[in-house]
Amino acid sequence: MLPLEKPERKLRFAIIFGANKFPLYPGMVEKISFEASATAFKDYLLDVRGLNLPPSNLLWLFNDSEPNSNQIIKMTEFVLAANKSKENQQTALGNGTEVQSELIVYYVGHGAYWGTNDFFLTPTNVRLQLESATSIRFPDLAAAIRKFTGRKYIILDCCFAAAAVKDLQGDHEGKEFGNYTQQYFPVSGTALLAASSKESPAEAPDDLEYTMFSQALIGCLMGRIEPPTNLVYTMEELHGAIVKVIQSNHALDGVRPEIHAPSQERGDITKVPLFPVVRAGASTPGELVRDVANITSQLKLIGDITPQTAERTLRYIWKTRQYGRLVSRVFWPLISLLAITAAIVASVYTYRAYHRVSPLIALQTDFGSKAPYMANLIGVIQSINPQAKVTTITSEIADFDRIDAAWTLWRSSRVYPEGTIFIVITDPEGIATDPVVIRTQQPSHIFIGHNNGCFDYVVEKYGLAEMYRIASPDLTPPHFEDLYGGVDLFGSTASKLSLGYPLIQVGPKIETYKKQLPPLAATIQGSQVIGSIVNIDKFGNANTNISKKDLEKLGIDFKKVLQVAIQDQQNPPTDLRMPLEINYGQVADDAPVAVIDSGYLQLALGLGNFRDKYKIKTASRVVVSVAP
Repeated sequence: MLPLEKPERKLRFAIIFGANKFPLYPGMVEKISFEASATAFKDYLLDVRGLNLPPSNLLWLFNDSEPNSNQIIKMTEFVLAANKSKENQQTALGNGTEVQSELIVYYVGHGAYWGTNDFFLTPTNVRLQLESATSIRFPDLAAAIRKFTGRKYIILDCCFAAAAVKDLQGDHEGKEFGNYTQQYFPVSGTALLAASSKESPAEAPDDLEYTMFSQALIGCLMGRIEPPTNLVYTMEELHGAIVKVIQSNHALDGVRPEIHAPSQERGDITKVPLFPVVRAGASTPGELVRDVANITSQLKLIGDITPQTAERTLRYIWKTRQYGRLVSRVFWPLISLLAITAAIVASVYTYRAYHRVSPLIALQTDFGSKAPYMANLIGVIQSINPQAKVTTITSEIADFDRIDAAWTLWRSSRVYPEGTIFIVITDPEGIATDPVVIRTQQPSHIFIGHNNGCFDYVVEKYGLAEMYRIASPDLTPPHFEDLYGGVDLFGSTASKLSLGYPLIQVGPKIETYKKQLPPLAATIQGSQVIGSIVNIDKFGNANTNISKKDLEKLGIDFKKVLQVAIQDQQNPPTDLRMPLEINYGQVADDAPVAVIDSGYLQLALGLGNFRDKYKIKTASRVVVSVAP
């Protein structure tokens, strides 16, 4: 058992950096899960139930547009300012209290060697053919981190992450500590939690909200598995919990995180309690407001209460919940239950006057950017609900292409917050094509559009909860003249649902969803995997429904040469040989190449347009095998 810490005041600081956008490096895989992981970890650091870090003590550099050298300068200046804060705090407290400082550095993105012995991290402005000059050398980053005088905790979620160990070795803060570590926790040192070994890639599966490593990390910190007894993880305990989660969820396909303490001259800081667990039910006042939002919209209670009164009531509710939680541990569980119930009932009556949460409305159409239809659709929504939050996925779906629409909707909707309302308009043939509202199971989203196959993939992946035909006269706007049956009807329906209109009153319930498009999953037959082209991006690259796991089942990995046959009814078959590479830059210009984009096989040309050269289109059949 570790000894008790010496009485001290703690100062904590954090740096979060990485990137998921690479405009100067065509072919670099852009992962939405990178940004989602960084944001989730930031939220944990700032959460009053988590590390409760003051915002001024966090340096956020994710997708920072500054050159790599400037980012290193920003980190160095931040570290030196942190040291100065510690000195000032020590001076103010005097010699009677030890001021301890801790720095947490979290990176999520790509890791690479770029043909050298140095390990690099890729910022958003990394440039093709200038990789090493525009990336962040880890030795430079280590030098900046080493200037921090307290405990240093580094978390790297990227390929080859454990390669950072060699640059952190020799990070000694002096030898004058004597027997200090035998009585108290070490006051300084360095620890590294790496998502992968120095020779292995990290993973960001397409069906996860975060990367594989960060999904487990955030899950542990948020208390989704059995936490340690004292509800505070050491980095050593956190590593063990992450490994268990990944092995449980992914078995042999999971990444293998490593933990290292390269600087232990003052003791092993991986054994120091650091990361508090966010316990279920320990809500903040703001989260309490959001918790009762759905109850409020269903009951439609209107309280004649001023915002000031509501605020005082909510603060009282918060104290009541905290007191109820304390009592439940020591005395009477029934009293705790009554206190929490009273808090929820009171907040229902005050919430509507205090703060209204309106779900996000996301638009996906094939209207294009020049026609006025998108502006008309937004206008219909906000004329009914001026507070509606409206965002656009895209208005550039290929004309009448339902497969492109279904694929894009599934790929994008995965990262939207629970309860988002999606309007989808592609290949409309008028109102006769059966306008519907669909609610999916997990995540629970609302989808509005024509029942023509555009929802096939989200229903296949998320599951159908309920489905209704839009027929209520309440949802038909005045002067209904919309030729497409989308702008007026769908805009009105989405806006009124965002205001709490009951889903069950939309119209007749439809019990079964009938799929109309080819299945999302590819099939394996012998030594071949058979799929289809489901989307062609603006560069002419052809995205298929053949997953990386499909290829792995056939023993296909990077550097293998593939035999690819493409067939459709209008053009002669196309038979190609192409290597499977990490990015487009591995082949000559205009040469065919296969890459993995967000977990799925993409067919492309090196600095060329695959669609135009081979006259391919969505729904074309694709057969892939290892080239002889």
